[in-house]
Amino acid sequence: MLRMPLRLKWGKKSGRYDLSQDIYVLTVFIGDHAILQCTLTTESTALQCIEYLRQKVDLNQVEMFGLRYQMKTNDPDNRIMRWVELDKPLKRQLTKWACKPRQVQLAVLYHTPNAFTLTDQMARL
Repeated sequence: MLRMPLRLKWGKKSGRYDLSQDIYVLTVFIGDHAILQCTLTTESTALQCIEYLRQKVDLNQVEMFGLRYQMKTNDPDNRIMRWVELDKPLKRQLTKWACKPRQVQLAVLYHTPNAFTLTDQMARL
């Protein structure tokens, strides 16, 4: 009888890793597509997340965009989105108001009637 030289252990910790209590990973979406994952601390603000996003995606006119999340509701069909406050810690806002999984969506905060007022090519897309 042959024995396998490698044993697989199935359990709670299989395939998982633990981060520190004050560090978390946040996924940023555009529509239904994930574009970026940010590693943030519990005191990181949404403005710091947008600044990181600006560097990685090469987005220069960040003042036109904001982050929003889906709120907790009793009715799963009722999808209520709420804007993130940029100057407050992001983790605190998401823990208090967002449904799980906690993720944010990059969305247009200020609509403009003329697309040519956007000087950044990436912002027009």
